[in-house]
Parts: sequence; C-alpha cells; structure tokens
Amino acid sequence: MARTVILAGTLVVVGIVLTGLSAVQLGVARAAAKWPSARAPRVGRGPAVAGIAVGAAALGAAGGLAASLSPADGWLWTAAVVAAGALAAGLSVVVAARLASQVELKALISTPSPAYVAIAPRAEPVGLPAIAARSDSAPLSQPATVPASRASSAPLIGDGVHNTSPDGYGAGDEPDLSVPADAEPGWVYKDADGVFLLVVELDAGRGRRLVRLEDFTLAGLGEVRRPLSLTGSIEIQVWPLD
Repeated sequence: MARTVILAGTLVVVGIVLTGLSAVQLGVARAAAKWPSARAPRVGRGPAVAGIAVGAAALGAAGGLAASLSPADGWLWTAAVVAAGALAAGLSVVVAARLASQVELKALISTPSPAYVAIAPRAEPVGLPAIAARSDSAPLSQPATVPASRASSAPLIGDGVHNTSPDGYGAGDEPDLSVPADAEPGWVYKDADGVFLLVVELDAGRGRRLVRLEDFTLAGLGEVRRPLSLTGSIEIQVWPLD
C-alpha cells in the first residue's frame, strides 16, 4: 500500500509539471502561428500536444492507482479504477486547454502588430530634444493675422529664429512666408503666441505648410505670429484598426 501511494504521488507530480509546461508551450506556439512577431516557442505544437497527452496519462494512472486502494472488489473495483483514471485524465486535458488559451491570449496582447508603420522623424538639429505635441505651460491664444508689409520687413534669420519663405511651391500656390526654408517635415516650431506648429509636406510638390498641434488644423497663409523658434520634432506611429 505504501508503495502504491508513493507511486501515485510521483505520477501526480510528474503529470502536473509535464502537463503545465506543455500547455504553456502550446499557447506560445499558437500565438506564434497567428502572429509572426510573437515570441518564438521553444517546442512546436506537436511536441507540446504530446507532452500534454503524456502528462494526462500520468495523472490518469495516478487516479487509477489511488482508486485501487478502495475496499471494493470485483467489477466495482474495476469500475472505480477506470472511472478515477478517466476522470483525472479528462480534467487534466481540460485544464491544459484552458491554460494554453490563456497563454496564447496573453502572448497576442503583449506582442506588437507586425503590420504597424513607424514614421521616423527626419534629421533634426543636434542638441534639440524632441517635445510633446503640446506643452502644459504654453499659453492658449488665437493666432493673429500678420499684414504682408510686416512679413516683408521681418528679419530673415536670427539666433534660433527662422523667418524665410520655403522652396518648392507649385506655380499656382501662394508661398507661406512663415514656413522656414530649411524646415523638414516632422519638425515642430513655436510661434510668438506659444502655439506649437508642425511642418507637413503637401502633395504634388506644392511645398510645406504648418499645422497647429493644439487642434491639428492647417495654419492659413499669414496667420502665424512670428518669429518662429525650432523646438523639436515629432515621431508618428500608425496602427491598423483590424
């Protein structure tokens, strides 16, 4: 009897460990099959399923050994051994399946999408840190309209200040004198009112314009209060909806 108890206990430990580890690897393998960027499993789905089967068999054998110690005899003893073994094996398979599903779901949630598009910022001046879209300390104010006479009389370049007009506008487009000539898409400027402005590139070679980061609206021609100070850059990541 003592040997039977020891053997049954050993089979329980071996079955639990083998079934649990195999279920975890099965969940990781499922996640890797559905999501290419997921963590690579140590073993494939086949060995993981085989490990679960062996672990379930060990637990079933442990259940049968435990039932063999019952005082029943005859067909009742046989039925008790078979029922206990089948119940232990079935429960272990159900638990392993749920554990594998939880591991798979967790792996899929924690893994980034392989289809996301990362838009890296263009080259930015050395020593200028990247900033957030809007500073909490920046005052809120309405941009003022700058007359053309004031725009033409403004200084061209100052220390950290850019006021020149950009190159590359189409033939029928009115140049926006507030966009610096050396500005790159993704750079962020701050105007005299403390409003942060993002440089964007227009299509069809129509040049570059400024977008207000507080509401993501296109700044009209002559609506930006100068001088502009370069403050940093922005990196944008686009994630698919499905």
